[in-house]
Amino acid sequence: MTRLFEFLGIARRWKPTHKHKKGGLYRLIRTGLNEADHVPVAIYDDASGTTWVRPLADFNDGRFTPLT
Repeated sequence: MTRLFEFLGIARRWKPTHKHKKGGLYRLIRTGLNEADHVPVAIYDDASGTTWVRPLADFNDGRFTPLT
């Protein structure tokens, strides 16, 4: 994906939006729905580019604190 951004001349700036209770920084990309059961999910990534998906209820249960 980084090469695509470079090809298109788009600067990819990663800025965290949340901090995990264990200290990691993450960026919430968007919310969505799990295809199998339509449970709302959070789609987020870390600075290395790893993308994570977890139930939105888990994301909002206090494990992640929004950064201001």
